[in-house]
Amino acid sequence: MTSYCHPSATASRASAAFCLCLFAVVAGCGPSESPVESGIREQILHINNATDIQNLDPHTVTGLPEFHIVSALFEGLTGIDPEDMSPAPAAARDWEVSEDGTVYTFHLREDAVWSNGDPLTAGDFLFSFERILSPGLASQYAYMLYPMRGARAFHQEETADFTDVGARATDDHTLEITLDHPVPYFLSLVSHNTWYPVHPDTILAHGEIDQPGTRWIRPENFVGNGPFTLERWATGRKIEVERNPFYWDAGRIHLNEIHFYPLEPQVGERAFRAGQLHLTDPVPSERIAYYRNVRPEVFMTDDFFGTYYFRINVTVPPLDDPRVRLALSLALDREMIVDNVYGGERPAAYSFVPPGAPGYAPEPVVERNLDRGRELLAEAGYPGGEGFPVLRILYNTSEEHSAIAQLAQEMWRRHLGITLSLENTEWQVYLDRTNRLEYDIARSGWIGDYLDPYNFLNTMAGGGGNNRTGWAHSEYDALLDEIARTRDTNVRLQRIREAETLLVEEAPVVPIFFYNRMYLKHPALRNWRPTPIGYRSYKDVRLSAQD
Repeated sequence: MTSYCHPSATASRASAAFCLCLFAVVAGCGPSESPVESGIREQILHINNATDIQNLDPHTVTGLPEFHIVSALFEGLTGIDPEDMSPAPAAARDWEVSEDGTVYTFHLREDAVWSNGDPLTAGDFLFSFERILSPGLASQYAYMLYPMRGARAFHQEETADFTDVGARATDDHTLEITLDHPVPYFLSLVSHNTWYPVHPDTILAHGEIDQPGTRWIRPENFVGNGPFTLERWATGRKIEVERNPFYWDAGRIHLNEIHFYPLEPQVGERAFRAGQLHLTDPVPSERIAYYRNVRPEVFMTDDFFGTYYFRINVTVPPLDDPRVRLALSLALDREMIVDNVYGGERPAAYSFVPPGAPGYAPEPVVERNLDRGRELLAEAGYPGGEGFPVLRILYNTSEEHSAIAQLAQEMWRRHLGITLSLENTEWQVYLDRTNRLEYDIARSGWIGDYLDPYNFLNTMAGGGGNNRTGWAHSEYDALLDEIARTRDTNVRLQRIREAETLLVEEAPVVPIFFYNRMYLKHPALRNWRPTPIGYRSYKDVRLSAQD
């Protein structure tokens, strides 16, 4: 989904402030009952969310930390069953699909209402679809709605009439969506936050339908349709959400509140040990071995459908030459990187698409080949790195990102004879810089929005909102179009392999490793059911010291 981050400089400042409170408690200057203990009694869950949040608008957020909170505040037509990853009824109680797979009719729950008591209607979804597709909102994720007939044309201003888009309300509780072509994973797709409804009156009370960055999302103005409401947002400190009594399935919500903290991994780990947090993610790389061997009862490892990679700005010479980009990829020792940073706990990536998608097993499409890398660099006019300009590796502040960047920097110096400098920024600055292509090479991560290889490959479509490299290739885009439209499974898998091979050889992205999730969870946290795409269901989650 989504960009995956580690903490920013802002999170570090929050961590320092949090530590002051933490140390006071440990020293006996605070309350005798720890937040973990009082949380169990009061059903208040304390979670480390790893970074500070600047935005909670479901139509414009791009990061997994934001999604963890947004998914508590809003709900789409469908959800995801954590047990088997199948689509599950959510705001829609059920649906029908036409025989040709292009028309979906969703029946909304009549007892589904907004957190202010207003009924949730099919018209609210139409408003929300028009909003995210409006060019003025500049949503990087608007393409997620492109399977809907006419959505691409409306978003790209080829038509100004939203009635040309394949969505209509046949009554207040019936929503019909017509697709441009069959999409086998469509019911999973509509569980994504880009398809979430927003409350029309609240949006318009604070600006125009396509106006980004207004105050509608602040706690004092907030109206949502999810299991929780936004109660407090202290920038750099924490975000608090509170149980929504109007939620249609409120009987399955056992938590009264969830508190999200923006703590860097080292501080989060210390807070967990001191009884400040029920869950912290990620575990600092240097503490993985300790928890695996000494405290395995709190150390959790889950599959994660994601890839860590370097993003390359192809508009910057000499990175506009695919030979140079591929040389950089061939010179990396991915096994050494994961061994040094994670003790071998994460698998090296030799493809862009990670394992985990049903029916698709990624094959290695890149390998370490120093001789070929040197040849390519020489062919591009830089034998032994001679004359190669000093480039920068950009990353959001994190000890792990820094370690990975330093290892890559040294490998490229030693094996290719080129010099790179390192630059770290806080999370929001990092996002702004990569969005504006103000970087040379940038660390990146992508967690799948749904379990299909197309989700990864489509991020690199020419001109796509999540591309952020300046790279475009007509053959690649044609393959994406065929992948999206074909109903022949064998043909589709072959085109996926062809597209991935082309992408990795062109190297606007350089895969490093595949994610897995390593986190610490207090034994009192029950019914916590993570998924490979980072989707969290807070239903049935509770805190209990007893089994």
